[in-house]
Amino acid sequence: MALFKTPHFRTTQLFSAIGIISSIGLIGCQSTPSQVNTFPVVTPASSQDIEVTGDKVIEWANGYDWQLAQAIDAQGKTTTISAADPITFEITPHTVSLKQGCQNYSIGFNSLTAPPFPYHGFGLLPSKTDCINHLPNQEDVSGGSMLATLLLKDSFLNFNLKQLHQDQSPTAKPFASQRLALITKQGNTLIFQGTPKSFAKPAGLPITHELLEAYQWRLVSALNPSYDDHGKLLSKAPIGDFYHPDFPITLGFSNTKEQYASFYSNCNYGIGGIYALLKDHTLLIGKGSQTVMSCGLNGNRVETRLSNLETGSRSKLTLSLQPTTATADFPRYNLLQTMATGETLVWQNEPLPKYSGLPLEESNVSKTDSTKDDQLPTVNVEPDH
Repeated sequence: MALFKTPHFRTTQLFSAIGIISSIGLIGCQSTPSQVNTFPVVTPASSQDIEVTGDKVIEWANGYDWQLAQAIDAQGKTTTISAADPITFEITPHTVSLKQGCQNYSIGFNSLTAPPFPYHGFGLLPSKTDCINHLPNQEDVSGGSMLATLLLKDSFLNFNLKQLHQDQSPTAKPFASQRLALITKQGNTLIFQGTPKSFAKPAGLPITHELLEAYQWRLVSALNPSYDDHGKLLSKAPIGDFYHPDFPITLGFSNTKEQYASFYSNCNYGIGGIYALLKDHTLLIGKGSQTVMSCGLNGNRVETRLSNLETGSRSKLTLSLQPTTATADFPRYNLLQTMATGETLVWQNEPLPKYSGLPLEESNVSKTDSTKDDQLPTVNVEPDH
């Protein structure tokens, strides 16, 4: 009986806290030329205790470990959450997750850039749980549990995220912790307390939003590693879908309406999503909306592979300088992107396109026979090892 009570208490407490989020539940080695031009390296600004607004809240929130402190319903009733059995919170540009003990649930969301509730949740995502191991001879809480039922009562959840100001009293300890509020359209609020994460020093040159957004980045190398049964790297093979000459792949970072990473392969626009660049150069990319033109057999294959790899992804960026010449009018970079799944992509910077908006009429997909078998060209740039 004791084995049942402890996890049951955890589950009940998590039910109560999550239930407040909606009306029923959480519904919702480089050679150096003899003569080169030198360019200044952009250094990131120092971290300061400033108010974070808009889509940058997600990036800021990834600098902290969050624990639910209070839950306030639409009628103003406040529930204080015990720190002895914590409910933790994580967010990426496309998911929010709550975890307590063996319970772990996530909600996927898209950004609609429509304040005051710019994030649109679309239902419970499959989540891992080991609660069944703690509840012998009881119901399988990994499926059909009360929590899962509550989460699925409503398929939609519009919400906002807001940094809360710290205590400004003389006895307060600045920079020790932060507070984050998740506010739903139904009028309910979850308040989290955050402690700073420790980040390893990143490799390579400093990377800033301004540097990423100053250029268009063209894919020049894409490799897929293979390993033996012991995890030893055997080889790296080119990702063939990313070398079709009629569908070159580019990446752009923007910060107009939102902080967005967008991939383009000469057909549809919008592959990618909101991005967050962390202190250790981890890049998080969400899931956005895209146009849905048919790109032909090969074009569709390229876009599908690109979308599957990059949307909702986590990767690590490493920046290095290419050798430059005296005539270079801007610094030339190699941007190595190492995916969490092992693939390595190398991007090189080039000037931003001159056009504005989405020149769909300029797509030259129809100028080529996209049904022909494509030949894989030689890989000219290898990622740094």
